[in-house]
Order: sequence, then structure tokens, then C-alpha cells
Amino acid sequence: RVRNYAEKHGAILIEVDLSLKDRTQLRGVPDRTDIHTEVLGDLQSSSLGAEMSTMLDAATKLPSGERLPLAMTTFKPDKLLHDRLVEAKETGKKVILFFDEVNRAKPIVQSSVFEATSDNRFGGVVFDPGKLLVVAACNLGKDYDTEDLPAALTARFMEARKPVPDETDY
Repeated sequence: RVRNYAEKHGAILIEVDLSLKDRTQLRGVPDRTDIHTEVLGDLQSSSLGAEMSTMLDAATKLPSGERLPLAMTTFKPDKLLHDRLVEAKETGKKVILFFDEVNRAKPIVQSSVFEATSDNRFGGVVFDPGKLLVVAACNLGKDYDTEDLPAALTARFMEARKPVPDETDY
């Protein structure tokens, strides 16, 4: 049904089965980013960037003249998913991010859904307002190996229950 909706409205559908993912595949692998070169380097042309760079140089300079490394942790997202998200965003079309099996994912993976629902951001890609629609599906009941969904997560979605199909529906 989500696929039909995407086709009907000319949107791009990206499906993510959360039960098969771990956090690093969604958020990214932790990586060290040097603040002096990678962050402040882009700001050097502005007076604020140059001023910040001068202050950091002074604060991190050792008596020997060497500079203490100043770094922050960033996350490098899964390349395949990231590239797909970037490609979809660049079309200018609405993107539907469909999280399937959300309640079979571990809580740490479920937390990645918050980013998409609250910040219009997922997998290292920030979407323009109104260009990202987040849809999630889960199977309820004792027959499934599921995790409880946090109330803060379920509050971000409209709930619609659909009966489980039987053999006559196929």
C-alpha cells in the first residue's frame, strides 16, 4: 500500500527493514573529525571563522609550538543507504521513508527513527520541510519476537490497524 501511494503521488519510496539493521547502518560508524581542518576550514573566509580558528589555535598550542589535536566524533553513514537518500533528495520529489518491522528492532535502532520524525534528517541527509514523509509498520501480537515501542515514538505516528490477511487474501 505504501508503494502504491508513492507511485500515485510521484514520490520516491525508500524502504528500511529495521529488524535487519543495527545502529551503525542507520546512524553511521563513529569517526574522528579534526575540528581545525574539517570544520573550521570551511569557515575561514568569514571573520567569525577566522576569529574562532585563531582562538582555538591559541588555546591548543603547547609551549613546544605543537598543537593539541582537537577533534569531535562524527558518524559516517552506511554508503548505500546514504547515497540512495541523497539521490532521492536531489530529485526534488517528496521522499517516503518506510520503516518496516519497527517493533522487531532493538531499542537503540528504534531511536534512529526519532531523527527522521523530529528533524527531517536521516542517514546523514537533511530534507527540506515537507519533503520527507515517514511511515512505519509493525506486527502486533504474541506470535512475533517484538520489542515494546516507547511512548515517545508511538506518539509521532498516527495509528491505523489492519487485520492480518488469511489465505483467501492471497
